[in-house]
Amino acid sequence: MKRLFLSDTGLTTDGAISLAEFLPETKSLLHLDLTSNPLIETAGILALSVGLKSNNLIRCLDLSIPPNSPDLAELSQSILQSCIRNTELAADVAKPGPSQDAVWQPIKKSVLVKDVKAADRARQDKAREEIANSSEGQAREFVYTLKPDRLAPQAEEVVGILERWFDAGKAYSSKEFNAWGPGQLPRVEYEAAYERAKVLRERIVDRIQEDVGPEEMELLLGVNDTLATTLEKGGKFQPPPRLLLPSQINTSLPPTFISPPEEPHQLQNQQQSQSQNRALPRSVRRHMRIPSLEISSPNFSIGDSDNDSDAEELDVGSFPSNQAPVGLPGVGVDEELLNVGGSGEIGTSPVERASRAWVEEEGEIFRKGTKLGVVDDDEEESGEQLKQEVSLYPVL
Repeated sequence: MKRLFLSDTGLTTDGAISLAEFLPETKSLLHLDLTSNPLIETAGILALSVGLKSNNLIRCLDLSIPPNSPDLAELSQSILQSCIRNTELAADVAKPGPSQDAVWQPIKKSVLVKDVKAADRARQDKAREEIANSSEGQAREFVYTLKPDRLAPQAEEVVGILERWFDAGKAYSSKEFNAWGPGQLPRVEYEAAYERAKVLRERIVDRIQEDVGPEEMELLLGVNDTLATTLEKGGKFQPPPRLLLPSQINTSLPPTFISPPEEPHQLQNQQQSQSQNRALPRSVRRHMRIPSLEISSPNFSIGDSDNDSDAEELDVGSFPSNQAPVGLPGVGVDEELLNVGGSGEIGTSPVERASRAWVEEEGEIFRKGTKLGVVDDDEEESGEQLKQEVSLYPVL
């Protein structure tokens, strides 16, 4: 038996392994067709490849290899090489002429050969596509479409881009670096500019070897020297990151610079409030300290220093217009105080107005306490305790 055709017979991996064990022992088989048997997996193809290496007669072992499988592609190459080896041995024995051509016919018509060629073309096309989409490929496509008179201007432009990258690298490595300023980094990525510079120098060198005028020759020689120096400088250069991580941002700046007032009128209101507080008596200023006042948007956390309870959040948009917010006892909050999203003509923020009302109320309590003699300048008392003591006396 010289030819065995088992195409599309439902052959499985076990069957392929059994055939592979028979291959070293056969003394007559020349062509074995196992195409269109998708149940043969990698183990069966590997066994056929190993068995064929010990056979010097089979000129064509035909298989259908699934595409886009690197492991199976390597095994198919091994099977094909064994078939070519055996075919060459048979061609050497055959007489020159038609008989020698007939020896090569089975392997030329093999499905395995067609699959291997298609896989090679696909790999080459993919490699060409990757090169074309790479920085080097794009640089070559751009540079080699330039006219000769555009080489020098383009070289000067790309040198300027690389110099800006070098300056950015120095700024990034300095201790004073905080963040990138507008326009500090070039729009062109460093790798693309560096590859373009290499290709430009390559083409400028070719242009210098041509018969050009003395002026153009002098210009190209100067540009070539500049490119050579820049490329040598940029060979080991590591470009700084365009996007900075939070750990790479220097936050060691003055607090006034980190968190400035959002609006100018807020700064003015703060200064007015401080001036009013300094005008109060010393005893009142001492007792009206608010150590745990924290302001954040959109909620305001107001804590009482006289107890250990947690600061409670005050949402100025969640109270009725005739009800005082929690944490401000006795202070009436009108509609103008809480209408944050109204006409936009309010001069101060809600927390500023609430703070002023609180200060005025506590100042009034300490004024009454001073007249009644219940306030001691040498002993600090909480506002709530003084309020209880003052309430025991008649209204002044």
